[in-house]
Amino acid sequence: MRSCVRLFCGEMRKYAHTSILWVHLILPLVGMAVFLLYYSFSAWESGAKAQAYLEVLACIWPFLAGLICGMAVEMERNSGFQNFLLLPGRRWQALLGKWLCLMALGLIAALIAALGFGALFHLLPGGNVFSMKVYLLEAAVIWICQAPVYMLHLFLAAQFGRGASIGVGVGGAILAFLMLTGMGEGIWMYLPWSFGGRWCDFMLVYSLGAVDRAVLTGNAWPALVVCGGLTALIFGASLLWMGRKNF
Repeated sequence: MRSCVRLFCGEMRKYAHTSILWVHLILPLVGMAVFLLYYSFSAWESGAKAQAYLEVLACIWPFLAGLICGMAVEMERNSGFQNFLLLPGRRWQALLGKWLCLMALGLIAALIAALGFGALFHLLPGGNVFSMKVYLLEAAVIWICQAPVYMLHLFLAAQFGRGASIGVGVGGAILAFLMLTGMGEGIWMYLPWSFGGRWCDFMLVYSLGAVDRAVLTGNAWPALVVCGGLTALIFGASLLWMGRKNF
């Protein structure tokens, strides 16, 4: 555990002066500004505006995960995978430390994107359709759903290179949007890239009380079990692979 904490701190120091940090800070602000500018004169209903923004935020994240994980592993490759080579029997800890660092940066980005949007959207006419608590919950849900995505893309980047991670991220983002439609019924929970968009919608419907909450909760549990099982499988396989990988 101490090794993971030290590796996490080392990764944070490593990214403090790189573009990876700025991607997490600037992109949420730019995306938020674009949507708020458009919403300031569009005729959409306020609830639909907020829902669309949160869905886009959740569904575009797989592409960002592919890009960020690709950049992070490329930096590691350029340094000769020193952290991994220094821990021959515990390489999985180096991978876990990198994942924890990227997830921490992702949390910052999610909070900026969701809470920043919610605070400024409240200033627009009819923009108080959701409370700030809902935006906070949405940020947490979207962020948690990226846990298996980040781990999967770290594996892809380390095994096949940055291009593979980015390419799969693009495909994952497209899948995420498609899984919000009827095409995703019954299969979305088997695709980790779609977790964010679907659970984002579950939380919005639950917050609005648009359907019976008991029915919604009953339908959500089977999906949660599948998502949790797939996440555990991705983590187990990735950490086991890293422990046996030759550099």
